[in-house]
Amino acid sequence: WKPDTTELMGVYLIAKRDWDECAKLGEPAVKPLAEALDRQQEYILELWDSFGGSLMPSPPLWDENHEILEAIVSTLGKTGAAGAVNPLINTFRNYSELTHELHEYAVAALENIGESATGKLVELLSARESTARGCAARVLSELGWKPESDRLRTDFLLAEEKWDELVIMGE
Repeated sequence: WKPDTTELMGVYLIAKRDWDECAKLGEPAVKPLAEALDRQQEYILELWDSFGGSLMPSPPLWDENHEILEAIVSTLGKTGAAGAVNPLINTFRNYSELTHELHEYAVAALENIGESATGKLVELLSARESTARGCAARVLSELGWKPESDRLRTDFLLAEEKWDELVIMGE
């Protein structure tokens, strides 16, 4: 048996936890990966059941180390798809209480996607969540982005917590 659509192939590969093959699908993998990111264990277990449970030795249980969550975030970045930007940015917003490693995976994933992530990352500089702002600033800095206005420069420096530069800017 083979899935008859690319998106269904993505679902199948997520259920198998075959992250490398899933990433190779590119944009068609983004929707099922984003769904898995949003619904976590519930979604993964549904996938396992939908494929009859015979494809894998046991259902993939969510563990305390968030390995599957980190794998999903990493795979989104490896797709290189522009459609992965929003789900990755939502990682900063929705999982601010989780491990530092998860944020590192999201930062690396956004860096991998590159310049197509810039617009959404600039918007994130003014987010309420300090973790989200800081991660956005870090990715933008890695991408070589430069603020085009004083307002964006202020948001960027606030996100990076560069207080001395803000004082100099305000003089």
